[in-house]
Amino acid sequence: MTAQRPKNGFTLLEVMAALAIMATALVALLGTHLKSLDLAYKHKEQTLAAMLARQKLEETLTVPFDDLNSDSGDFGSVYPDVEWETEVSEADIDNLKKLKITIKMPSKNFEIETLVARTVVE
Repeated sequence: MTAQRPKNGFTLLEVMAALAIMATALVALLGTHLKSLDLAYKHKEQTLAAMLARQKLEETLTVPFDDLNSDSGDFGSVYPDVEWETEVSEADIDNLKKLKITIKMPSKNFEIETLVARTVVE
């Protein structure tokens, strides 16, 4: 007499194949998640740089036109690793200056350029 094997379970080969498929899928999902976290960090840094550049631009525009000069500094204890630099140069047209603001972050520098005009009121 031969012993009959019950047919209600999985073979070792089927279990190993299922585990291999699941492991491959989990590794792919983990890679996607890590890439997503990396992109989120980069976008946060770019957003912060744009916000700080805009803040520095607004501060610079409060200075009278004739007093616009190149300057540099940092953002104090709020953002100790972030520095800024403004570069003011004369444009080819009278009553117009070029303003370049550079935000220096630990990983990358971000720049914004604009023109500042003197408004003449008569």
